[in-house]
Amino acid sequence: MLFRILFLLLMAVTTVNIDGIISGNDAVVSETATASLGDTVEKALLMATSLGFFLTRRRHWSNVVLLGLIVCVTLACAALTDFADFEWTRYARSLFTLLALLLLLAASFTDEDRSWMLKVIACVPVAAVLLGAAYAAIGLRDAFTMDTVGVFRLQGSFRSAAWLGAIASCALFSAIRLGEVDRRFFLLALADAAILAMTAARTPLAAGAALALAALFWGFERQPLVKVGAFVALCLTVVPAAVIFGDNLIRRFTESGLDGRDVLWGSAEPALRDYPNFGVGLGHQPSVLPPAVAHEAGTWALHNEYMRLTLELGTVGCWLFFLLLLAMMVNLAIRERVEMVGTFLVAIACFGLYCYSDNALSVPSIGLLLPLAVVATKRIPISAMGRHFPAIAGTAP
Repeated sequence: MLFRILFLLLMAVTTVNIDGIISGNDAVVSETATASLGDTVEKALLMATSLGFFLTRRRHWSNVVLLGLIVCVTLACAALTDFADFEWTRYARSLFTLLALLLLLAASFTDEDRSWMLKVIACVPVAAVLLGAAYAAIGLRDAFTMDTVGVFRLQGSFRSAAWLGAIASCALFSAIRLGEVDRRFFLLALADAAILAMTAARTPLAAGAALALAALFWGFERQPLVKVGAFVALCLTVVPAAVIFGDNLIRRFTESGLDGRDVLWGSAEPALRDYPNFGVGLGHQPSVLPPAVAHEAGTWALHNEYMRLTLELGTVGCWLFFLLLLAMMVNLAIRERVEMVGTFLVAIACFGLYCYSDNALSVPSIGLLLPLAVVATKRIPISAMGRHFPAIAGTAP
């Protein structure tokens, strides 16, 4: 129960967006790469949630060992780096963020945990849009934002349209999986799909489409008519949204380019050449980013986890990190007896895509796709849904 309460609190705080309340529409890039109040609170809550999960559930000790090896890789690279501005406190903060996410892969989810997580995640985009509308009504901050090429994008109460799109892709996936047990969740899936389309977020749109199709294709084994009906309903929801926002979507996909990522990536290349062996140390990527570049791009984050970890851990360290992370996911899937293997692999591929274009390991709305890849790919028994959910013919008892 503790884990489920903390998970709900984490999603609620993420949706409320403390930084948005404080700064409204006037958020600016700080002069130094320091964490904001909202970011600090969210990461602390994520760690509390992960510890509540890890300490109260059956632990997978093999994944604990793999996680320990990841820590050892980061520690060895930190100890061996010759980066002059290395700081152990910055390393510790970054390791804290990493452990807060990866501890969710080190223990076993109960059926009630899985049902609860899917329900909460499925509701977040709708809650964010309603809260964003309330913020806009009182003049606190806008529910829509305009990007660099003049495209209006739905952000709701979230910090950006991209973050809302990321959680909406996970929510769509969750709602479809819940719909296999209770048809009422298909209505939530339709709302999540429409919200996802209105964010005009490219990677989340691709990930959401892939996850939805995988959930429909490998799910609903004894319910073919429901599978087809759900697919048609999703298309009928997304197409009108795409027509209404068609101009925005076309411009977003054809004119926005890399959204300043090319500037960020170019600024990191000298450090990549200077520290190829052990990197500059975990958490030190912002230290090599010129402030002028951060202000031009609007962020201190590199928006590419492969490049960031190559910069921070060196080439070998980055390879070891992702191989160990993949080993954790595969081991967890085997031990949790994942049934929808194809859907699991699609979810892992989507996370890999996020790692190319976003801060996938440090943003909760993206990082949660890792545990979700396991949580959502096992059948959900009726008993785990709560006593008010009627059984449906063809679903697991």
